[in-house]
Amino acid sequence: MNIRKFLFGTLFSAGLALYAGLCQAIALSDDEVAFSKPDRLTLLVGTDPTYPPYEFKDENDHLVGFDIDLINAMAEAGGFSVEFHLYNYRDLIDAIKSFKIDAAISGLAITKERLAEVDFSDAYYDDGICIMVHYLQEGKIHSSADLVDRTVCVHDGSFSQELAQGMLRVTVKSYPSLRDVFKAFDHNECVAVIEDKSVVLYAVKTGWSPDGVILDDMLTRSQNGIMVAKNNQQITKLLQESFETIKKNGTYQTIIERWFR
Repeated sequence: MNIRKFLFGTLFSAGLALYAGLCQAIALSDDEVAFSKPDRLTLLVGTDPTYPPYEFKDENDHLVGFDIDLINAMAEAGGFSVEFHLYNYRDLIDAIKSFKIDAAISGLAITKERLAEVDFSDAYYDDGICIMVHYLQEGKIHSSADLVDRTVCVHDGSFSQELAQGMLRVTVKSYPSLRDVFKAFDHNECVAVIEDKSVVLYAVKTGWSPDGVILDDMLTRSQNGIMVAKNNQQITKLLQESFETIKKNGTYQTIIERWFR
């Protein structure tokens, strides 16, 4: 057998097969091409699952909460998918800045300090930082002025921690999760908890701190937003349009009533 002819024939046949395959790929119908492309954008969303009622793990280890229901409803309305990534609260900003995640939702207050590093969607919920004390202390501690030379418990990395650390002559103890914060309070490691009012109300209601009472003196009013990287207008616009949709169709109000009424 002539080796040259054999090799030439083999290569020629292979070339024809490759050409035919390319032609077939180019001739795909519009439906086939559409099927081959990703049909939904998937956003990587960071959250701290220790922050009820915003986000936490239920008895079946499922991620639940107001924020979880909210972002899932927004995803359905906006035609995108969500993939949750769990972080410690104080690590969320770094995860956004290093592009490990596309967005973060975790009861995050929109503050000037945070806006210097990241962007936020428009506010989706109004909250505020309050002071919770034991009911036996209610007559002795009336406001933040009565916390001088006392110890308070806060969630590590939170806006509440920033406020507490700005108080003069107040000792601040921080804890990695809210459950740890309220456990420390119940064990008399501090005289007060400084935290979002919605979080404190949930803790008292569900038995985390049944002996706690909220003082009338609110430290600040705050608004929560979804955190995104600086100048990421595409994702910010997608989130905002999706949020407006669920506000208009009543889904947002249903979620509010489920968690805060």
